[in-house]
Formats: sequence, structure tokens, C-alpha cells
Amino acid sequence: MFAFLSRIKNGIIMAGISIRYMLARPKLLFFPLFRIVLFSLYVPLFFFALFYGFVGIRPLLINWELSKGVASALILGFLLLWLFIAVCFSFFIMLFSNVATVDYLWDLFQGKKPSIRTSLGVACKRIPILLAWSAIFSGVRFLISLIGGDKDSSGLRKIVAGASDVAWAAATYFVVPVISEKRASVADTFKQSYQLMKERFGEVVGVAVSFNLVAGIIFPGIFCLVAAIMNYLYDSGQGERMAIDFYHYPHAKTILITVGFITLILRVFITTAQDVFKAAAYSYANGKPTGPFTPERISESFETKK
Repeated sequence: MFAFLSRIKNGIIMAGISIRYMLARPKLLFFPLFRIVLFSLYVPLFFFALFYGFVGIRPLLINWELSKGVASALILGFLLLWLFIAVCFSFFIMLFSNVATVDYLWDLFQGKKPSIRTSLGVACKRIPILLAWSAIFSGVRFLISLIGGDKDSSGLRKIVAGASDVAWAAATYFVVPVISEKRASVADTFKQSYQLMKERFGEVVGVAVSFNLVAGIIFPGIFCLVAAIMNYLYDSGQGERMAIDFYHYPHAKTILITVGFITLILRVFITTAQDVFKAAAYSYANGKPTGPFTPERISESFETKK
């Protein structure tokens, strides 16, 4: 238990090192901004396509004169398919950006002059396998969600879902660096990632928890800070009620949208910071330069195999 907590503490230190490394190299900020732009374009396009897709399928259902139950099932199937496609493309945007980031970082680590265009070119060459992995990650995510069930599901189901999520995260931790390094099939990519984690490292839980912890506290932290400031500025004697009913504040919706957008930017930034660590850990496993991290620091972040 103490060893696990120690790895979490060390992982938080690694997150800080990664963030400082990024801030010291402004060109690295292109990749999180690139991902945000892609998401900003993708989300409205998805809802636009969903709306017109539903408008297009509705007359067909009417002309087919289907029963209410069958029509409802088809509509539900259409919505689930659209949701799966949406999740797939979300994973694709993330993986595409991650692969480009890792390729750029390796040039930095080795003292070369990196090129954003070259790194994006590497990611473009990996589009087929990135699409395949996007579908796989989406399918696994849906499967784990089904296992976990809703809030009323049994504790055993939630434990199984949580354990499955952790095992999957560990087995696929180095998928992005493997894809970035060379072209390979989905099976070979998974095998190399799994073997590397199995042979060189014991687990990735401490590191993953550390970065997710940093990312997870961003929204509630910003929201509480904003709520406290607004309560101080606009308190009209209502006290606790104003602090709880945040939407009663002037311009509350605008504030929430702004906080949400800032949170998205920071979470993407933290995800990119984790790419810095992944690139260094993969380089460490292959005996290459590890950038801002010492080999000792990287080995302390995992349960290293002896």
C-alpha cells in the first residue's frame, strides 16, 4: 500500500516535470491546441449529421409502416450506432494527436531539430491503424460500461469493471509509442505494448492515477474557486442558498460555459503532458534518451520487474 502511494506521489512529480518541460518549449503547445481545434470542429459537425440523419430516417420509418416497437428499436439502434461512431472519432482525434506528439518529443529527446509538419506526417501515415484502434478502444469502453452497469448495479459488477479497466489500461499503455515508432498490425501493436509492460514494468496504476488525479481535480477546483468569487461579489444576504444555487448568479450560464471550456483546455494540456512521460518511458525501455526524466525517476514510477 505504501509502495503504491509512493508511486502515485512520484507520478504527480512526473506530471509537474512534464508540464514544466512543455511550458519551456512553446512549440509543444501546438499539439494540445491542435486537438482542441479538431474537437471544436468535430462536435458541431457530429450533431449536425445526427440531426439530418434522423430527419432522413424518419420518413423511411413512416413509409415502411412499421409497428411502434420495431420503429423505436430501429431509432434506438440508429442512435447507438451514431454514438459509437462519435466515440470512435473522439478516440481517433486523441490518438492522432498523441502519435504526432510522441514523434515530435523523440526528436527533442535526441537533440534533433523537430518538425511539427513531419510529426503530423507520421500520424497521417498511421491513419488506418489509428482508425482500427479507435474502434477497439470504443468497443472496450462500451463493454466495460455494460459490465459496470448503472448506479444501482451490484458492487461485484463495479469491481469487475474497474479491474478490467485497469488491466486494459496497463496492457495498452504503450500502444501510442509503438504506433509512432513503426507501422505494425493491431495484433503486433498490442503484443509489443503488453510484452513491454509485462517484461520491463509491473504496473502502470500509480502513474495513470497520478495524471488522472491532476486532470480530475481541475473542473471542481475551478468551479469552487469561481463559485467562491461570485458568492463574494454578488452575495445579497442569501448566504448559503446563493452558494448552492449557482445558476441564480448573473450570467451564470456564460460563466459555466467559460469554466467548461477552460477545463477542456487544461485537461487536454494534462493529457499531452502524459504523452511526454510515455515517450520518455518508452525511450527508457529501449535504452534511448529520456528527455527531462532521469532513468531512476522513471523506474520509480512503475513496479519495475527484476
